[in-house]
Amino acid sequence: ATRALGEFGPEAKAAVPALFKLLVDPDPDAGVNAAAAIKKIDPEAAAQRKAEIDAAIARAKLPRALLPSPRI
Repeated sequence: ATRALGEFGPEAKAAVPALFKLLVDPDPDAGVNAAAAIKKIDPEAAAQRKAEIDAAIARAKLPRALLPSPRI
C-alpha cells in the first residue's frame, strides 16, 4: 500500500511525514517502500533527507538475521 501511495505523486504530499517515520520501521521492506513513495511524491524532500532514505534502502539489503528483532 505504501508503494502504491507514491503513484498519487504530489497529490499525496500530506502523507510524506508519516512515510518518513516508516523509514525506520522494524520491517525493512516498509522502509524501502516508504523511500520509493517519498521519491515519487516529494522529490525535493527526498533529496533533503537523502541520508535517511539511503539508510532505509541499505537496511533492506542486510540479511534478516542481522537486523534487530521487532519489539512485541
